[in-house]
Amino acid sequence: LMFSSVTDAGDFQLNPSNFISVHRVEYSDLVKDNFFQARAKVIWSQKISRNASNLPPCRSCIEPPYPALVQLEIRDAQGGKVLVFLAVQTHTLADDLVVGCHTLKRERAKEAIQGGQVKSARGAKEA
Repeated sequence: LMFSSVTDAGDFQLNPSNFISVHRVEYSDLVKDNFFQARAKVIWSQKISRNASNLPPCRSCIEPPYPALVQLEIRDAQGGKVLVFLAVQTHTLADDLVVGCHTLKRERAKEAIQGGQVKSARGAKEA
């Protein structure tokens, strides 16, 4: 999946095979979460310290630009987990994104199984 960033952060891609969980989350619930609150404070303080001018720092670093959020828990290359929060324009699009992620993950799993069966069949023929 390819995503475009609405900030100055770069665009990025996610491999559905690495999705551990994908679900909708409400920002009002997220801000009550202790882990999120702690991360938001760190991010906010870093933004303030980097702000060279006297302008107030951008709150978009901890407040999403759109009303609907999707949370993805992703397996990283080292075997750890990463949480990604995607802000989506509407709740309907967020629901579609969740369903699409689950569908792509299932399809990738089927492809991996079928690919393994093809490799096994080739190995048996060569032996």
